[in-house]
Amino acid sequence: MPESKNSEFDPNTKNKSADEMYTELNKIPFFMQSLDDVEEEEQSNAQLDALKALAYEGQPHEVAQNFREHGNECFVTKQYREAAEYYTKSLAEKCGKPEIEIPCYSNRAACNLIFENYRQVLNDCAQVLQRDPQHPKALFRSAKALVALKRYDEAERCVRLFSASQQGDPAVEALNKDLKRKRDTFEKFEAEKRRIAEERITTAKVVIEAMKERRIRTKTSEYPPDMGDAMVTMSTFNDPRSEMYLPTLLLYPLTLQSDFLPSVSENTTPQELLEMVFSEQAPWDSEFLYRPDSLDVFAATSTGGLMKVGKRVPMLQALIHPKAVLTDGLVQFHVVPTSQTSAFITSWKQNKSS
Repeated sequence: MPESKNSEFDPNTKNKSADEMYTELNKIPFFMQSLDDVEEEEQSNAQLDALKALAYEGQPHEVAQNFREHGNECFVTKQYREAAEYYTKSLAEKCGKPEIEIPCYSNRAACNLIFENYRQVLNDCAQVLQRDPQHPKALFRSAKALVALKRYDEAERCVRLFSASQQGDPAVEALNKDLKRKRDTFEKFEAEKRRIAEERITTAKVVIEAMKERRIRTKTSEYPPDMGDAMVTMSTFNDPRSEMYLPTLLLYPLTLQSDFLPSVSENTTPQELLEMVFSEQAPWDSEFLYRPDSLDVFAATSTGGLMKVGKRVPMLQALIHPKAVLTDGLVQFHVVPTSQTSAFITSWKQNKSS
């Protein structure tokens, strides 16, 4: 929630009344909302009503106190789930006794801090601070939860309020160090994320400019393939005249096999690609037909036809051919054994006409 532009909090709590402290808390964005909605947490709960039937007989405050004591026993023995349940049962009595309700909300917040239920921590602390705006543990736990939620400005305000009422407490210094360390880490992470995003935007613009300068025609299909992180890039990300690298797919239609190369220089020749891919016999090439010097390379044209690609000329020459089109930023070459080229072309034409 954005900060109120007209609100400034004062961390000095000495000699302030409860109403004044409550006003200070209302200047922290989270509590501006939470303290207005404190009654929402008190809505009836069918399960709690059933549990109440098992409670000890007596006045509401007596029953609530019994549940609270059971909760404390569980908390001391680190049975935090059970402790939280007992505190919840105690609060369900709605006894109206601050000396019972405040510890229950505060201790349940401690349990939820252990469970990493940070939103519930803030809700419980808001209940405490409504009743006691200077409650140090509620301020401390609120700050811890806000730090975990990366709401650092609000956390800092809670820390200041906490430190004002707990001067000299070593927990203040420890919390401040934790807040600063995590805020610095988060800000560095966000700065790096922004840098990467800005670089990618620049890269995309430069790639578009580079395509135009090279007269490469492009189009996007209805269902572009998932290439992961592979994309058209430049050797110098902000220079359209630098070397271009493109994701490249080598298709072997007669065997229903393929090879995906995520980054290939525009200056690489098809022959160099074949020599790299088929430096050893492919496991699916039982007849050893796919040898670099006995293969032909084709590319689909913009009209759905085929054009033969020179194996010893740079890939860029195929991309700028008048009939060529780069679809989805992916270079696609069809590779077939020379001995089977005629049959492949015939099959392609038949599929096109059907």
